[in-house]
Amino acid sequence: MEYRIDSRTVATISEEYLLPIFIRADLRLEHAGRLRLQIGRSNLDFTSCSRLNALWSTDKEYGTNFNSFVTKGHSFIAGYDTHFGCGGGIAIT
Repeated sequence: MEYRIDSRTVATISEEYLLPIFIRADLRLEHAGRLRLQIGRSNLDFTSCSRLNALWSTDKEYGTNFNSFVTKGHSFIAGYDTHFGCGGGIAIT
């Protein structure tokens, strides 16, 4: 899979709205008339020590991220993104 970075300048106007249960909806309009909707949720609690982040857009892009906290400053992370695929790691904060 090859990922090419698109280097273009785009002017946008957007409106962000916080839906019930803290789902964020972002509606954007580009100067060329392209309309984009992005919906996401951050820090969705599964248990007292695990969180899920999710994001979807009308550009057929989506991503998820799962954090499992081991201690107060350390956590394991696993995620998937449509552009970059699967990934994981350890976070030290």
